[in-house]
Amino acid sequence: MVDDETIRKQCIGCRGVENEKDILLYRGKLIKVVLSTDNQCWLGRCVIVPDEHISPVDLYASRHDVYQEIGAAIAMMTRCYRHLFGMAYPNICQLGNLTKDLNGCITTEDRYHHVHFHYIPRYDKPVQYAGETFVDKQWGRGLNVDRESGLLDFKEVSPRTIQAIVTQVREYIDNDLPL
Repeated sequence: MVDDETIRKQCIGCRGVENEKDILLYRGKLIKVVLSTDNQCWLGRCVIVPDEHISPVDLYASRHDVYQEIGAAIAMMTRCYRHLFGMAYPNICQLGNLTKDLNGCITTEDRYHHVHFHYIPRYDKPVQYAGETFVDKQWGRGLNVDRESGLLDFKEVSPRTIQAIVTQVREYIDNDLPL
């Protein structure tokens, strides 16, 4: 069994943001929106995650406050990305059913569940942004995030591009309607 400190370091909801992989775009009362800097194959790809460990079942059955804030963040990010980047529409993928600890041991303990939503902006044409080109090779197909399929491009972008995304998104959110 893994100790709680190790879990917090591995969990996107628990580990601190503003590190080499995660940059905070928005903090709500109960959630945060984090830019995934390690792979921007879809310009603006981010994760929406509650601040506390919640299983998917608990989120839908009893945590309406958190679920409502997640929905508002999805709407906000959609307005933002359509305005800033010309996004056609988002794909939203809900995950959070961690079933193995870091040693590979099966667990179903609630403390391992941290529901989160991958926000994947989809583009129907190439996007030029901060001197880089972003092409959604899967446009018009079902989303496939399996690297072995050859459909997923791994796109590392420059720190300058990441900073431009963060600056523009934060500025837009600061001026958007409140959640």
